[in-house]
Amino acid sequence: MPCKFVQAMDGDVILELWTGSVTLDEMMAHKQRLFADSSIKASASVLSDFTRATFSVSPEDVKKLAEMDNEPGGKSTIGRYAFLVDYGVYDEAQLFAEQVNRHGKSVIVFNSLDLAATWLGMDYATVRELLESIGT
Repeated sequence: MPCKFVQAMDGDVILELWTGSVTLDEMMAHKQRLFADSSIKASASVLSDFTRATFSVSPEDVKKLAEMDNEPGGKSTIGRYAFLVDYGVYDEAQLFAEQVNRHGKSVIVFNSLDLAATWLGMDYATVRELLESIGT
């Protein structure tokens, strides 16, 4: 799977590092894995670092992915998302943000890790160190 993740702040924060070519099926499988993880606290925040990844997903695929957070009886414990992206995937990230925001979840797109760390309420050095630890 092109995503590795680590929990921080006792399950209140999930830091993800995506690498390589990413498909819709891989993204959906990862979301289901998070949904099934009972150690992730309700309303957790997720920072997804997509700066090392490329995507082969359509705008319709992005809508399907966003709907996973809003299915009736859904199991999502994620309350808010932050995406760290390069400009090449900014539009796709914004599309996902718009879709999920419609359902009461907070999504913000960053191109700076230090701003994303502040949004999470975490120290930049700690976030960078955790992401580096899963990037090896």
